[in-house]
Amino acid sequence: MAEEKKAEKNEGKIVIKLPKFNLWILVSLVLAITLVLSLIQGWSITGKATGTMGTLSAAQAGQKTIDYINKNLVQPGTSATFLSIKDLGNVYEVTSSYQGREIPIYISKDGSFLFLSAYNTSETIEQEQETQQQVTTSFSDEELKEIGGFMECLADAGVKIYGANWCGYTKQLVENLGGFQVISPIYIECTEQSDICNSEGIQGYPTIKINGQQVNIERTISGFAKATGCQAPNVGVQTSSNTDVTCG
Repeated sequence: MAEEKKAEKNEGKIVIKLPKFNLWILVSLVLAITLVLSLIQGWSITGKATGTMGTLSAAQAGQKTIDYINKNLVQPGTSATFLSIKDLGNVYEVTSSYQGREIPIYISKDGSFLFLSAYNTSETIEQEQETQQQVTTSFSDEELKEIGGFMECLADAGVKIYGANWCGYTKQLVENLGGFQVISPIYIECTEQSDICNSEGIQGYPTIKINGQQVNIERTISGFAKATGCQAPNVGVQTSSNTDVTCG
């Protein structure tokens, strides 16, 4: 029969013939088993089987975060230091200290991404009601021209205002100084230039810096004149809100 082993004499020897298709099935089966075993071994080594591929320890995540900040985000000649780290489940929260401020930074557990802010999607954010003093800033064309010259002096003095156009405190400051167009030499809109604001560690709007140092000054033309020595244009008396209130 074709399915049975056949024996025949050949010069005094017994030759056993196997059907060819059985041999190929056997070889294929061996190769398949070898491939499966190699894949299983590879998954075990890389951690894929347990879902822990590339997960950083808290110490590694903290060091990587501080190294990245000091290499890419801080001003030359300055550095951030590590304070603490917290495991939030899917990410680590790394608290750093920079120029006297505690700044939380978030890093994915595989170390691929840093986040300067994070929101818990299971929580509802309550919007704060802003109670600000209304300020009337109606300037003539001639006054706006004078304020424009004042802005150039402030820019030369190293003044930068970091704001957000949705923030009432930012709008009040901008109106006090003549409007968004007039203050453009010293103004950074963080909703459009988030990379700059993030690199400066801006967490509230408006934030005022002079030569890289954050200051709380009276948010009027006279306040900026006193802080910089620039000659204030004669545009009348202004009333300012508190010097340290911010959105964010």
